[in-house]
Amino acid sequence: MRGRNTARTDLASQNSSFVYNGIPCGYITNPKTRPTLTMKNTLIKRFSNILLLAGLSTIAPLHAQELSNIGKEPLLDISGGASLNQVFFHSGDTLSQRQPYAYTLMANMNVSVYGWAIPLSVVYSNQNWSYTQPFNQFTLHPSYKWIQLHVGHVSMNFSPYTLSGHQFLGGGAELAPPESPWKFSAMSGRMQKRILPDTSGQFDPAYQRFGSGLKAEYATAFGTFGVSSFYARDDENSLPGIIDSTGVTPQENLALGINSNVSFLEHFTLALDYGTSTHTENTRGADGMQHLFMPMIPVKESTRQYHAVKSNLSYNSPFGQIGVGYERIDPGYKTLGAYYNTNDFENYTLNYAGGILQNKVTLAASAGLQTDDLNNQKDQKTSRRVGNFNLGFAPNQKFGANMMYSNFQNYTNIKTGFEDINTNNPYGHLDTLDFTQISESFNLTLTYRLGSGEKMMHNINVNGGWQEASQQQTDNPHHALTTFYTAMGGYTLSHKNTGLTTSIMANYSRSGADTLLNEMAGPSLSVRKAFLDKKLRTSLTYSYNVSQLNHHWQSDNNIVRANVSYSLQEHALNLTGMLAQRSKAGAPRRGPDMTVTLTYSYNFGWTPGKKNDEPTNTPAP
Repeated sequence: MRGRNTARTDLASQNSSFVYNGIPCGYITNPKTRPTLTMKNTLIKRFSNILLLAGLSTIAPLHAQELSNIGKEPLLDISGGASLNQVFFHSGDTLSQRQPYAYTLMANMNVSVYGWAIPLSVVYSNQNWSYTQPFNQFTLHPSYKWIQLHVGHVSMNFSPYTLSGHQFLGGGAELAPPESPWKFSAMSGRMQKRILPDTSGQFDPAYQRFGSGLKAEYATAFGTFGVSSFYARDDENSLPGIIDSTGVTPQENLALGINSNVSFLEHFTLALDYGTSTHTENTRGADGMQHLFMPMIPVKESTRQYHAVKSNLSYNSPFGQIGVGYERIDPGYKTLGAYYNTNDFENYTLNYAGGILQNKVTLAASAGLQTDDLNNQKDQKTSRRVGNFNLGFAPNQKFGANMMYSNFQNYTNIKTGFEDINTNNPYGHLDTLDFTQISESFNLTLTYRLGSGEKMMHNINVNGGWQEASQQQTDNPHHALTTFYTAMGGYTLSHKNTGLTTSIMANYSRSGADTLLNEMAGPSLSVRKAFLDKKLRTSLTYSYNVSQLNHHWQSDNNIVRANVSYSLQEHALNLTGMLAQRSKAGAPRRGPDMTVTLTYSYNFGWTPGKKNDEPTNTPAP
């Protein structure tokens, strides 16, 4: 468990600028504007003032490029949106500690000056959603021609063995000159915020961590070659008074990577990805002996060096792509540029991907042998056959089937569908790092559509699957050796002329480990109707589900949701009400919970010289 809350807390705070309905959002101030502007342009100008101040330092060095585009592109183009989300909550549980009122103000804007794009998104809320700091952040991704910058809470990918999706607070750049075979990437920033220990023990303390990285890639007519590096170190003084007996120690890491993808002899392709990571678990520890290649890293007793390699040789034939693969990751391989590191295994695989019958049947498969305990340190060495396949069948536009199986280890977020059905908090599942390591999984999906498409349409969907959690769980120990089953079936009837849609759905989930068996099942019924040329949309949903433990009733939920939304050009208003009656075994009967969510959003797009009443297609945040 150590390290789970630390990483989750930092990412949660970094991920707090989540997109809303696909659009990043932000907080806006209200600077003064000229009184001669119209109301619409006044709002747009206020947005632009904020963004231009934020991006002034970025635009300054690019006057030469801007001048060259005068007359070719608009001087100024501004688009974006803002939304205010308010949640009113009343609980029938007198012990509930949830706030009765919460609001979230979000905004996003993109300013283009002679083709130099500067997007900005910020979010502000009075809720911290159980994290250690308020949910207030910003992100900038300015770009100009072949230059892309990242500023704020951002993430970048260099290699799975160096920097792989870890978010940081700082800046990054990607340069891809169109007439050059070279591409460059660089980043620097805070990888982990300081977390002081608390008396509740909810969060592990964490040192403040900074990191930086570089990547270069060279392209030729027959392939690409790249190198990358990532370095991170904890600030030993960021946790004053913290001693190593807590189990939290300052770390240091240097990871180097090489990658290539080349084609030869017309039909062959070779892909290679190699990484080496030098990691020190405790930088305050005693000095160690210099016995490995460890540039820049002072060697301590806890310093270790690890290696990882993944390669694949494939042949493109008329029947599909056939290949062989090899992957090996040393025991203990770790880079501070990634949240999770699967290690201590060696894979040999055969791979195939292709389609037949005009691609009505498609298959992607891999099979081979996997071994672990590469250093012979475990009590028992495991060798097993591994493989995965994805089979698709689509004989016509009405029917489709997809079947997937894998016993390769991977990390996934276990969700049954009941989380979204039962939640009364629109931000209740932001814990995206609550992962479980899966060793085997299977999934089957069937879809069938019947109808002319002009008057009435019938849709039938069936989905089922199971997942087997591995014994080693660093993030969710209680999921070790647990088997998860999920099943869903649904039917939807759509009337095209009236805009009326009715749906019925049933969900079932089951998880079992040792002597414990958890089950949950229940139906949902929904009705949706659109009015006024689809400007006004309404929906009503009823859901019921019951949960059992070892076949004994544990709880049930009766939930009614109603939604009304109205959109008119740049404006949109959404009102959602939820009434939930919950019962639990051994608990006194309580009153229902009521949640009302009111959201207003405004979108705009403005270019000097265009008419103010021109419609905008900017989506709402």
